[in-house]
Amino acid sequence: MNARTPGGTRTTTLRVLVYNGEPGACAKAHEALAREGFDVDVTASSTSLYRVIQGEAPPYDVLVADCGWRGLPAESFARHMRTRLPEVALALAAPDFDPRLTPCDAWIQTPYGPEALVDVVRAAARAARERRRRETRG
Repeated sequence: MNARTPGGTRTTTLRVLVYNGEPGACAKAHEALAREGFDVDVTASSTSLYRVIQGEAPPYDVLVADCGWRGLPAESFARHMRTRLPEVALALAAPDFDPRLTPCDAWIQTPYGPEALVDVVRAAARAARERRRRETRG
């Protein structure tokens, strides 16, 4: 897969941030995505996530955010991300999901395994590319 860098050059590695409030889940996510060749950071800190959203941290190509009863509010978070960082592919992890209310590029039902996480990152990146193509065509 190809990703954009801040200077506009192409790389072959997607930069992925996984936000999950459980440190154990973060470790498993990092291992699974790194094994597949992604440049991955994981965080259980809402402060780290906030820094990314505010542009105070290096940009990511894909963000996977844990939502639901123990995570972020899916609908408002997805709308905020579309407004603030529309170029970032957004995948939400939640126990349930309504695509009519939640503008994201991919969704994974919690709980999920490492293979499903890798699949949702790839799906989000693909969907975001298609979304950007449609938006530039008019």
